[in-house]
Amino acid sequence: MGLPTRATPRPFLEKIAVSNWCKFSVKSTGNKDHIYDTKKLTDSLPYVIGELALLRPAVVLIPKPVWVHTIFQAAMRGASPQSKFFPIYQFNANVVNCHLKEYDHSAIELKSKLANTPLVLWMENLKRINRDNAWRYLARISSLI
Repeated sequence: MGLPTRATPRPFLEKIAVSNWCKFSVKSTGNKDHIYDTKKLTDSLPYVIGELALLRPAVVLIPKPVWVHTIFQAAMRGASPQSKFFPIYQFNANVVNCHLKEYDHSAIELKSKLANTPLVLWMENLKRINRDNAWRYLARISSLI
């Protein structure tokens, strides 16, 4: 993506902002995924637009279920026209182990291509997830670029 790389993740991590759709419109006592609740997504849209307009990110990883709504796409692109939007599933074990299985070959190639780079070292810090399968997620992102 053309972003700087370093031997440690700190400089990169200091350039990232993370937001969470529905955080502005959900009052819940439990941990429930609201990503398919169009009402809650719509209620959150003005806040997300405000963040994008203020932060003007170069890259936005956006939940794929949000991106399917063309009205949300248009609003986000309008708020931050220079941003590159990448619709992707949430990173978790189920996604990398099952949903992204088709990227296994690309993941192996990507890991080999990036051998001896800081990213390989960063990936070693993953916990409770198959690290080789985690490369599928990066292969998926690479396919979008």
